[in-house]
Amino acid sequence: MYSKNVREWSASNGAETTDFLIEDGQISRKEPEITAPQDATIIDGKGLLALPGFVNAHAHIDKSWLHRDWVSNHAEPSTQGCISFEREKRDELNIPSTQVTETVLCQMLAFGTTRIRSHIDVDLGVGLRGLETVAEAVENLQNAVEVEVVAFPQDGVIRRLGVRDLLEKAASTGVAHIGGLDPCLIDRDPAGQLDQLFEIASKYDCGLDIYLHDAGTLGHFEYEMILECIHAFGRQGKVNIAHGFALSTVPASRQESLLKELGEAGVSWSTVAPVGSARLPLQLMKNNSVRLGLVRMAFGICGRRTVMVICCVWLSSSLVCTDSNAMKNSPTP
Repeated sequence: MYSKNVREWSASNGAETTDFLIEDGQISRKEPEITAPQDATIIDGKGLLALPGFVNAHAHIDKSWLHRDWVSNHAEPSTQGCISFEREKRDELNIPSTQVTETVLCQMLAFGTTRIRSHIDVDLGVGLRGLETVAEAVENLQNAVEVEVVAFPQDGVIRRLGVRDLLEKAASTGVAHIGGLDPCLIDRDPAGQLDQLFEIASKYDCGLDIYLHDAGTLGHFEYEMILECIHAFGRQGKVNIAHGFALSTVPASRQESLLKELGEAGVSWSTVAPVGSARLPLQLMKNNSVRLGLVRMAFGICGRRTVMVICCVWLSSSLVCTDSNAMKNSPTP
């Protein structure tokens, strides 16, 4: 494939154009002007900007309601309320299904996202069906998008007997990561949940991606417990924290030392721009090598443009960049 007359995203002079020769899915040559091979497919970039495929570091492609009829949200305003409401509507909306997943993947591809880490629900209601439908959807799209899967026990681990077995089965089949959710708030047994998750991850050498919504001292406590487990089970460089807004409220006297410990343990972060909560200490995260992946998730009345503006303002004073190659080999895709 030969792509001509495109602007590089890293070019010092934004007006300069470049030609690319692409062989076996890789850019093999990059020059101001290339004579295309006779059998090459030619794409005229028309002076547009050439970007690497975007990475969505945290998605839920197994249960999107994209293009569905409007459903009034009568959930209680809590994490548990959202979980219960989603479970109530899941069968009615035929979730999970290959069609649901293909729809959202095609939408992502249309806007340039080619690599995704997605939490896929694993619970007593759906078993491992979500993992199977996602694998089928990716295959149907001829692997045009790379999906890194997290087997995600959104309804709890300890409080739902049988979920641990499902997670272990998922890990034994080769999923990249298993997940967890609010060890204190959801399972009300942080040591029990984390020990079980780390045992499975250690046994099958998979990653861990743990959702943390808990704020204040409870959130700080969970970070410290996760660090203890990382060292106890030897999972350095294998753990990602999703959201984790409590980090912004850690006292200044502890924040830098905590981030140093997280960085040394190879912990990465994936998060949205926090609406209604303090901004994460991005510069300190960068200084301590805590890798960061950003994701867009829906916020009520906020549309695409609103959320993008929030992200840009949030990052403006201390931008953390993660390139796609680095993300491929880290817990944040």
